[in-house]
Amino acid sequence: MLMFIRHFRSRLFLTYLLSNVLVFLLPVAVLGKLMYENAVVNLRSEIESATMSKLAEARDVTERNMRELSRIAAKISYDPSLTPYMVRNDRYSSLEAIEELSRYQALNGVTEDVFLYYRGDSDIYSGIGVSSVETFLNSHYSLNDEDKAEFANQINTIERPYIYPVQSVMFNYEPTRMLTYMFPIKELTPYGTVLFWIRESKMTDLVENTLSDFQGRAIIVQDTGTVIAESARGSELPEEKMLELVRQTEQEGLRQFKWNGEKFSIAMVRSESMGWKFAAIMPTDQFFGRVFEKRTFILLVLLLVLTTGLLAALFMSMNLYRPIRKLTRFTREKIGLADGGTRNELELIRHSLEATVDKQANLEERLETQRPWVRDLTLIRLLTGGLGENDKEVLARLVPEQEGRPFQLSFVMLVAPADSSSGNPAERSGAFDREQILKQLYKFDLPGGIGLGVELIQERAIAVFILVFDGAGDDHPKAVQRRSGLHVQGLIQDNLGLSWALAIGNPATELLQANRSFIEASAALEYAVKLDRTGAVFFDEMLEQQGQSAWFPAEEQLKLVHSLKKGDEAVALESLRIMIASISGQQQSLLLLKCMCIDIVNTLFKTVRELNLKPFDAEIKSLVEFTSLAALEAEAAALVRRVCAAVTSRKEAEFDHLRAQVTEYIHKQYSSYSLTLESAADRFGLSPSSMSRLFKDTTGSAFTDYVSKLRMKEIKRQLTETGLPIKDIIASVGYADVSTFVRKFKKSEGLTPGEYRKLYGRSSIG
Repeated sequence: MLMFIRHFRSRLFLTYLLSNVLVFLLPVAVLGKLMYENAVVNLRSEIESATMSKLAEARDVTERNMRELSRIAAKISYDPSLTPYMVRNDRYSSLEAIEELSRYQALNGVTEDVFLYYRGDSDIYSGIGVSSVETFLNSHYSLNDEDKAEFANQINTIERPYIYPVQSVMFNYEPTRMLTYMFPIKELTPYGTVLFWIRESKMTDLVENTLSDFQGRAIIVQDTGTVIAESARGSELPEEKMLELVRQTEQEGLRQFKWNGEKFSIAMVRSESMGWKFAAIMPTDQFFGRVFEKRTFILLVLLLVLTTGLLAALFMSMNLYRPIRKLTRFTREKIGLADGGTRNELELIRHSLEATVDKQANLEERLETQRPWVRDLTLIRLLTGGLGENDKEVLARLVPEQEGRPFQLSFVMLVAPADSSSGNPAERSGAFDREQILKQLYKFDLPGGIGLGVELIQERAIAVFILVFDGAGDDHPKAVQRRSGLHVQGLIQDNLGLSWALAIGNPATELLQANRSFIEASAALEYAVKLDRTGAVFFDEMLEQQGQSAWFPAEEQLKLVHSLKKGDEAVALESLRIMIASISGQQQSLLLLKCMCIDIVNTLFKTVRELNLKPFDAEIKSLVEFTSLAALEAEAAALVRRVCAAVTSRKEAEFDHLRAQVTEYIHKQYSSYSLTLESAADRFGLSPSSMSRLFKDTTGSAFTDYVSKLRMKEIKRQLTETGLPIKDIIASVGYADVSTFVRKFKKSEGLTPGEYRKLYGRSSIG
């Protein structure tokens, strides 16, 4: 329940909920509107259709009644007892005519009374007696003289049936609103008129029924435009307007019109036999009101649909919000934020992703920057025996071209400048040459293999790690070595026109044995430098030229010496073990065996002296006093470990000293126009790329950035502490282009040098 309440504290959840509710409510609203309008249209159509039917029914009833009255009038005209002669003959005939008229009245249920008048006569006959026309009009009608004359004229002259408008007549001694239906009787020409009294209510009931329980007006109009009957119920439409509309409407059917901004529907039918119009006019808006009678059912249905939709929207919103909530909680936990609840989770996730992407970009940038350094460090560790079985995946990343293929063999080449005028490789080549060679050898393809080069800063040489893929050919390893050596020589000599010494160690079938090939190449390079040889020098060929030792394998003796010089404990111990094993397997006199052992001791002693390490007199004395080969091997192994540790420590100290020298040199020379990365690299016998990595590893900054910071710091100091001209200050720290530096200074500090001096100079402070 608490979690459910927390959902409503989230703007994102409320947004989801509102969106889903709107998505649901819009079609429901449209559907409800369509249902409502459809109900209104259908109801209006039903009402209008019912109105038309009722009007037609009223017309049919009226026509039927009028036909009945016409039939009665026709019977009267042919009734022999009601001829003018018989009526006027004597009193008995008159009484008989009155009785006959009474019988005709009793035969129909439409009229209230029947009157017979012969034109030109002064009397008028009915079912209750005879009276003069004047008496008839005076006693039954409330007409003025003009209307009386008009009435008398009508009964004497009409040629076809005519309805005299509603009048209040005395009927059974009570005033009653009656219609007077005049029907001419004739043979060839009219000679009389039959008058029928019809209660107005009978006609109005017919038309009023067409309105049902709606408001409006219903009317019957004869062809002369006279209103026969009318019924009005709560309608604001004036009678004159309705008569005007009915008179203007000639076609049967329905139509709509507006009056005073209100919509009305008019329905009209005609009687072709009588020429009468039956019409009903009703306000259209009341049809909508009738729909409200069904609103309970509609509202219940809509309420049910709405409730279901809201529950569905809530369920969908919770499902949509749940993964966002989990992701938000995870994000908050990772970045250490409290659960705020009301903060937009998407904003939080977006900011978190942006921060992650920025960190990733920075990390990738740093990785990309450090990639060459990591690559070189990995190769150097491989050459010095610093990698183990767990590092093979790291090696695979260095050579993506391998694509899962195993290596057939690998070996190491050492490339160093050869110059007869100097025996020190550090002085034989400038930084430019080193950089060009390193670019050529950094990574290159070989037939069936690949070459990877790395500069060895302390050895002042370039090591080339040659990898030959399995299946690249069945050539002898020596042939592969020679072909690779020629390829590297071609890259250096043909492309750069330089002549460098090339030393090649023996091939190995295991990648992790590259340090042994490196030791062998180091021995071959030392041999080439001593003899001032150029071209390729192979370790095994060098051994053949130097001759084999009588006591133990000469190659192991050389590897022992050079592994001690490199501080490679693993190779040194392995070579020592092989040499001791070689002596142990010989069947010689005790004296000769001791001489062999003394030769090993001399080799170790001589190497320690060449390395110029601190005296190891006690260790050497223990070696000389050995009592067995096992004791000699144990003492020699202990000495090897201590020497390798000392060499490694000294190399680290020398490398730290080199770093300090480089930093000191930059601090002294940063104001020089000639200070560049290339000049600094040349000063210390390095390639510019190696100098760049060494400097960044030492200071954490790129070479140019570091120099710029030193120069900027000095310029700021002189601007604030001296009164020297700005141009001279800029020139004194190594900038030749004053305007370029001014733009750079303003971009960095937001001020020009002059503005900076005014703001921070001593005079402004004082």
